[in-house]
Amino acid sequence: MSDEETKPFLKSRMYESRYPSRGDIVMGKVKKIEGREAVVWLVEYKKSCKVVLSATVPPVRVLAEKRMEAFRVADVNVEERQIILDETPLSKAEMWAFEKRFNEAKFVHSVLFSVADDLHMNLKDAYKLCDWPSYEELKTLHRDENFLACKNVSFRKLLLDRIGLMKYNSWRVNDPSRLQTSSLKQIRDICYAIALARQAEAFFKKRGDLGKEEHLSIQHILNKGVDYGLVSRDYTLLELGTLVKILQRDGFILDTDCPLTYSLAGTPSASDNSCSTKDPIRVFEAPQIKVMTAGEEVPEEWMVEEMLAELDGGPLTFSLPMFPSYKTKSKKLDDIYKPTEDEFAAYKLANDKGKPCKLDFHTMLLTGDGIDRYGDQYLECQDCLGDIDIGDRGYVRFAVKPNTVTEFVSFKNVCNHDDD
Repeated sequence: MSDEETKPFLKSRMYESRYPSRGDIVMGKVKKIEGREAVVWLVEYKKSCKVVLSATVPPVRVLAEKRMEAFRVADVNVEERQIILDETPLSKAEMWAFEKRFNEAKFVHSVLFSVADDLHMNLKDAYKLCDWPSYEELKTLHRDENFLACKNVSFRKLLLDRIGLMKYNSWRVNDPSRLQTSSLKQIRDICYAIALARQAEAFFKKRGDLGKEEHLSIQHILNKGVDYGLVSRDYTLLELGTLVKILQRDGFILDTDCPLTYSLAGTPSASDNSCSTKDPIRVFEAPQIKVMTAGEEVPEEWMVEEMLAELDGGPLTFSLPMFPSYKTKSKKLDDIYKPTEDEFAAYKLANDKGKPCKLDFHTMLLTGDGIDRYGDQYLECQDCLGDIDIGDRGYVRFAVKPNTVTEFVSFKNVCNHDDD
């Protein structure tokens, strides 16, 4: 059960307005689909509403139960407490603008939620005491005269302390257009190819070489791995560093020129049109790419610091071991994956003795970092296991301490482009 279910006083909408307006974009979680109607829970407003689905073939939009996604409000009847959502998909520009606003509002909510929880007070009252602040307003409350005059001293003090403690730095807020609008659910274990494609996309979009609605080919990266014997029959990648060197030499291509099929046949021949088009294939020449390995290119104790410095330039690919205890995690939005003391001690001992690691390794896209209400620093990652009941819509968190990051991929701009 969620905290809101066990502690009803922590249930509150995110905005002062009790209802959205017609035309607003809102975040909804699909609760139930029956025939041509879907019941949707509005995450920001804590209200149920419905979507009337069209009978077109193919459908205007394919919904899935338990998935959280954005909708446009078609109609609002406050007197009857009825909200109708439009099933029409949003444009990419609308999605990016909404993602930024929603993730900002979610961070404000998490800060106020933590304060209300600790003080056992009604969350809605906490919002009212600081006048329903926006993301930017929350950061300047320490200068707000009205808030500083708040008579609830314990609330005022704890909120200011919590604002100083909790941090959230993410490309989901800084520039959502650099990321995919949703997490891909892989059919085979090709996490390395997905992460590398997403990192390269963000890099080339920043340089202006790649359109914001264009995507790079994951299959092309998989093909290169197969061509050079780096991918086994179970799709496991044997050596990330070698694959990265090949991609730097051969470049990246568009997904439209080589769509994802999960084939292990390698790069098609010139006569095979399964991975090519009639038009010349655009090749995106890679910059200087290098795999930074803990204990080799970077001292283990500096690994996260170096990686977060690279994150300022864009999301990046990194790998870490998956400890057995991770399988028992609840996968809630704010859960942080962290090895037990015994797991990390055994891992560190084997590593220090140069013994091969028996754990599986997972590669993901690092999109941000933050500090939670308990002062624990975490890495935010876009996973490739789908967006239904997996963390925060497919984004998961891993503890910074102890460091378990084994490698990350660094893109350096060595062309005549501005990298600022």
